[in-house]
This record gives sequence, structure tokens and C-alpha cells, in this order.
Amino acid sequence: MDMNGSRRKNATRETTSTLKAWLAEHRKNPYPTKGEKIMLAIITKMTLTQVSTWFANARRRLKKENKMTWEPRNRPDDDDDDVNISDSEVDTKKDDQGKYYILNSPI
Repeated sequence: MDMNGSRRKNATRETTSTLKAWLAEHRKNPYPTKGEKIMLAIITKMTLTQVSTWFANARRRLKKENKMTWEPRNRPDDDDDDVNISDSEVDTKKDDQGKYYILNSPI
């Protein structure tokens, strides 16, 4: 249970497979932009905070296991045809508990 008395939901195998796939494709820079986090939150039906926490934990685990090394947060300009969502295209709202909710999305 969380602090509000509601039951905490664990991530499903389907949810984590989506996040793991993103992480595997971005080994050189495992820091998704806010737009990418929003896109992943929509796909996985997680909150933006949950996605951010999952990535922080995943990077910590990989670093601890020496399975991945990367440069700090400087995101190179990728020439890939990735979906890019700018922060101005998506409205988010933060609630009293600090969770972000997506109000609208181009996806």
C-alpha cells in the first residue's frame, strides 16, 4: 500500500518489456527526454513519475552490474527516425502527491 492507503501496482512483464526495449535501443544514452517519457507512459499506461523512476532504477542496476557505461546526460542529436514529441505539444499536470498526469497528447 502507498501513503494514501491505495494499493500499489507492480509493473507487468508487458510494461517492462516496452521500457527494456527502449533502453536496449538507447544504450549509449539511456536518458529519455520528457517527450519520450510521456510517450512511454502512454504506451505502458504508467504515470510519468513511474516511468522516470523505472529508468533511474534500471540505470542504477545496469551500472551496478557493470553491464552498461555511458556519458552523463548529454543527449546527442540522433539522425534516427524516432518519434519526437516536444514538451510544448503535451500538457501535463502535477497533483498534490507529485504525480504527473497527461492532459493531452498528439499520440
